[in-house]
Amino acid sequence: MSLERRHFKRLLRPMPVVLYLGAKKVSCVTKNISKEGLCLELPIQKMPMDIFELLNKNVTMEIKDSTMDGIVKWYTVSESSYLIGISISKEHRNGWKDVLGHYMETREMSNLRNYFQNQIQDNIRG
Repeated sequence: MSLERRHFKRLLRPMPVVLYLGAKKVSCVTKNISKEGLCLELPIQKMPMDIFELLNKNVTMEIKDSTMDGIVKWYTVSESSYLIGISISKEHRNGWKDVLGHYMETREMSNLRNYFQNQIQDNIRG
């Protein structure tokens, strides 16, 4: 399968997430989201365990006052952060879709415009 093709459309949306890793809580932000999962950006220095221990493991997340489970499917290193791909557990997908729907409805358009303008400026500078 081509790396260009993806099963689900992803949206570039920053959303705060608390990721539970064992007994530790780690604050991170989404890099992108889809109806089936999300990609989290987590600074390497905040990772309380070996990243290899997470692959194909269940994790719990707090997202917008909702708690849901997922499975770590992949990770990669991007500068000083890990990008961690999590597939939402099937039993939590309806709750995830509710969170996404509410988030998209209440997100102010000006904040989105500012976010994307900042991303473009960062890409031009970088």
